[in-house]
Amino acid sequence: MLICPAPSNCREYVSDEKMHELTLVKNMVSILEKEIDDSSVKEVKTVFLEIGKLKNIVPEILVAGFNNFPKGKKLAKAELKIRVLPVKVKCNECGMETSMDSIDVKCRKCGSYGVNIVSGNEFSIKGIEY
Repeated sequence: MLICPAPSNCREYVSDEKMHELTLVKNMVSILEKEIDDSSVKEVKTVFLEIGKLKNIVPEILVAGFNNFPKGKKLAKAELKIRVLPVKVKCNECGMETSMDSIDVKCRKCGSYGVNIVSGNEFSIKGIEY
């Protein structure tokens, strides 16, 4: 965990290279604000995300970043809800599709090393509750 020694120096501790969650928050807020800017929405209650496990995103850091990132009035009170999606691979030999907690390059059914990643790399806004 990165700890900022003094608020005035925090930028160096949370740079894009050190914490990609903050870059994601910045881009997500930009997308959300463009989406709701021209609409009749008065306030967003909840933003629903789906994030694949392979993205190596720490949900708690993403939520904290979202909660503390400067947002417009419509997004100011929005809550971020995250669903982490498992890694799924499909075997090129036998066709078996398997969910797993980590990257396992070997098919659990036939032992083949020829597998393709089917899911686990997602990052998408799945819904907005007004």
